Amino acid sequence: MTANNLREQISQLVAQYANEALSPKPFVCRYKRCASFREG
Repeated sequence: MTANNLREQISQLVAQYANEALSPKPFVCRYKRCASFREG
């Protein structure tokens, strides 16, 4: 994996977490199976 790939993945993760934080759902929801429910 190149450094560019890693940087891209990290920024994607950051954007994902930012979206979660800005959404009405609680941020902690990710760690309580809500993520799998929503994405599954």
